[in-house]
Order: sequence, then structure tokens, then C-alpha cells
Amino acid sequence: MSKRKVSDDELTDQEIVDNDSNESSKKKYPCMVQKWTKEEDEKLIKLVEKYNSSKKTNWNLIAKHIAGRNFMQCRSRWDLKFNPKYILLSWTSDEDKKLIDLVGKLGENWEEISKQMNGRTNRQCRDRWLNKLTPKYVVGSWTSEEDEKLTSLIKKYGTKWAQISTLMNGRTPKQCRVRWVKHVDPEIDRGIWTIEEDNRLMELVTKLGPNWARISEIISKRTYDQCRNRWIYTLCPDFSKECWTFLEDEKLVKFVKKYGKDWPKISKLLKNRNNMQCRKRWNSMVLSDPSLKTIELPETSSSNSNEIKDKNKGGSSQKKKKKKKKKEN
Repeated sequence: MSKRKVSDDELTDQEIVDNDSNESSKKKYPCMVQKWTKEEDEKLIKLVEKYNSSKKTNWNLIAKHIAGRNFMQCRSRWDLKFNPKYILLSWTSDEDKKLIDLVGKLGENWEEISKQMNGRTNRQCRDRWLNKLTPKYVVGSWTSEEDEKLTSLIKKYGTKWAQISTLMNGRTPKQCRVRWVKHVDPEIDRGIWTIEEDNRLMELVTKLGPNWARISEIISKRTYDQCRNRWIYTLCPDFSKECWTFLEDEKLVKFVKKYGKDWPKISKLLKNRNNMQCRKRWNSMVLSDPSLKTIELPETSSSNSNEIKDKNKGGSSQKKKKKKKKKEN
């Protein structure tokens, strides 16, 4: 006895989903990223009306009836265009003020913010903030008033830099963090390193390697950058700490003439001097001998390569001329 084919309308929602997932011959559609068509929108509205229960909308089921659309696309399209729960009108000034206040309190926690925005989705809140309300960032020196405000905000919110940034009138999260760590935090020691600190740093690097985050936690009054820079530029045994020799100075001048102020490249050629040592030595030499300022430095590495190519071309053309003369003779 042959089995009668059952249509989707005769099956329960769950049976349709189960059957679709179990059928190996099921036709699979690629996920589309194109704009939604009028026909797709009309179909989406009808499907939501059909499959919307009092508890939850079955987006997996709805997506199976719209070729090439997944459940996430269907749900997002509905929420952004047709969901009566959400406001689709222009933002009011009161809403903007409330959003700014919430971002100040909660940071960029859009899910939590949308719950308090009475009808605005996560995406609406995020897009409004990023596209219209994000303050223009300030570039330049910090004022004493800003430092005081930063200190009070950190006492209140801790190191939630995104949240603090929204209340700092144009300072980015990174600016706030760097300012605090390098200049304002009273717990950080910005003075000269002691012998005891140097010994402790060498001991920790030997034990932990260049794990500066962990090392700075142990040497609590020194930052990540302070520990790293102290090791690289002062304590690392790979680089010489002796006075510069006359021969090293000669080589430095020669390399600067050839490569300009490409300190990484020059330090590799000098082998036991790092970038910072080479740069500092050059600056001190220029101060003591102003004639070094008149040295013509190469503009770019590309110009050097062009010069080499030109020389090679010139050399090859001269060789060709010599060959021609030999043949004529």
C-alpha cells in the first residue's frame, strides 16, 4: 500500500522542522545577502502571521519557506521593518539624551540599553550612537580639569574605559587608559629604577620570559611598558652597554648616509646596538658636531633602489658599447 504524501499544512510545525532536517535529499539554498524584495517582505509578513505563537515566533520554520534566507535574516528583517513592538519613527531629542545617559552608565552594552529604551532594538541603539551621537574625539594635551575628571570617574567606574570615554567629552578609551597609566595613576612609580628593581626584573625575565603583563603585575608599581622598555633598552645582555667606540661611530655615520634614519636596519648592521641606542647616539653626535646636519640623507628606500637600477642600466649599456667596439675592430 502506497503512502499518501502529506503536505506541510497537514503537519505540525515541529514535524515540518524535523522532516526537513532529516531528509538528505532536501534542496539547500545558499544564504543571500541581497536586498529584500517586495515579494519577500509580503511573504515574510504572511508567514509571521501564520507561525507566530503566543510564546515564541518559529523563525527556523519561517526561513524554510523563504528560499535563500536564514532564520537570523528573517528575524532581523521583521524587527527592523515590521515589528509593531519596536519604534520605526525618527529619534526624538529626549531619546537621544536618554541613550547618551545609558551609554555613560552601561558602556556599549546594547542588549541591556535596548531594554531601557522602550521600543528600540539593540541595532537601532548601536547605530544611533555610532552614526549620530558619538562625540568627536579630541587630539592634544590633557588639561588639569580633564585629569581630575578622569580620576573621579575611575574611582566611580574602575577601569571600564569604554564607559569612562563616553563621559570624557571626546577622549577615546585608549586615550583615557594611556593617560591614566602613564601620567595620572598615583600608584605608578615614574622615578628612576633602583638596583633592587633591576635585579627583580632580571630575575622575573629569566623565570617568565618576556611576559610583561605578568611581570608588571608582580612589580606592581611599574607598568607593562616600563618593564619592557627597561629590559630592552637597559638590562638586556644581548646589547652592549659600553661606551661607543670610534669605529662604531664611523660605521653609524656611514650607515646613516646610506640608509637614512632607518634605525631598525642600522641596529641589525651594528649587531650589538639596539634601535634606541643608535638613534640616541646619532642625536648626541649631531649636537656635538653640527656639520653632520649637512649630510644628505636618502629620501626613501625606493629612491635608493631606483638609483641602483639606473646604475645597473648604465653599466649594462656601457658593456654593450664595449662589445660593439670590439666587433667593429
